[in-house]
Amino acid sequence: WDHVVGADSYEVRVNGGEAVSVDGGLNYAKISLTQAGYNTVEVRYLKEGVASSEWKKLEVYAYAVTFDTNGGSAVATQFKAYGDPYDEIDAPELEGYDFDAWYTTPGGPATNGARYEDETFTESGELVLYAHYVAKTYTVTLELQGGGTLETNTAEVVFNSMYQWPIPTVASNSGWVFKGWFSQPKGNGVRYTDNKGASILPWTEAGEELVAYAAWEDDVFTFEETTVGEGSSM
Repeated sequence: WDHVVGADSYEVRVNGGEAVSVDGGLNYAKISLTQAGYNTVEVRYLKEGVASSEWKKLEVYAYAVTFDTNGGSAVATQFKAYGDPYDEIDAPELEGYDFDAWYTTPGGPATNGARYEDETFTESGELVLYAHYVAKTYTVTLELQGGGTLETNTAEVVFNSMYQWPIPTVASNSGWVFKGWFSQPKGNGVRYTDNKGASILPWTEAGEELVAYAAWEDDVFTFEETTVGEGSSM
């Protein structure tokens, strides 16, 4: 707007909302449009703290920019006219993942989506952007529970992925065989792996102090079922 001689300050409001005060030495204000379609932007000037003019109106057409977080925390929709700069866009949070970027398709780079990095709105219609994440890698401490040996007592897992962990080495005459890795001691809780260290299900736990416990069983009697003809033998 044009400067008004003698104006101490100005007030600006959008769609009849709360007015924002602007110093009299300025003739612009940063505003946020609040709806798709036409927005009414109004300005008036004040002298000695008293409104001294009627509201002057301008109609601005805006489009909705929606942020689909693909299961992450919500990100507020922005309403932009052509050429408007974007407000700061919060990075969504999703357990087990780090936010990577916004893309033009739900699947991100896996579906040939384009990474969206524009700082201003230059579209001719409404826009939907989709969050893309990178799965976190976690370190799990492996507790032997008194049996066998390991070359390393930690293993890495990628969130929501299958994995292979090392298995303990035990003497052939120890009297014990390895049963698998579990979430609690003595074979209790969730069974993470089989006796060969292969995961049962994809990893879905997040945290800084993750521990898995070796489970053991007596190998005095070890049975293996085999099929012979129409019957079975052990």
